[in-house]
Amino acid sequence: MKSPFSYVMAGCVLLLAVVALCGHWPDAGLRSYRHSIERLNAHMPVRLDGETEVESVRLVPESREIRYTYVVLHHDANEFDQQLFAQGAATEHRHSLCEQNRNGLQSAIEEGLRMRHTYLGADGRFIASVVVDPRRCLVKAERSP
Repeated sequence: MKSPFSYVMAGCVLLLAVVALCGHWPDAGLRSYRHSIERLNAHMPVRLDGETEVESVRLVPESREIRYTYVVLHHDANEFDQQLFAQGAATEHRHSLCEQNRNGLQSAIEEGLRMRHTYLGADGRFIASVVVDPRRCLVKAERSP
């Protein structure tokens, strides 16, 4: 079974690029953030590395979430232990976002936005979902929906 850590690190890089593009996320300006996401999605899918591709990024205003969907290109979902993958992803997101890039998420913290990173296997089936809440710099791993 492949380690989830290599898949997660690439996702963190994309998140930071999005934050840098947007600059700020004013509440009324969710429209401007939506525009930035539309620009990103015009170039999707984007291969992050030899194993991982970002399929889409969506803003869900009702839940105040930015949702990233990744595909692990060469492995079906059943090749992973969902709980182990989610735990590894949560650890990596916590380290990358909360410890290394604390200041980079200030605007997301101010707006109360959360980031959801969902991973699918090459077969399109669910592997894991990780929710990052920058206000608390807390990462919560979730199992199957």
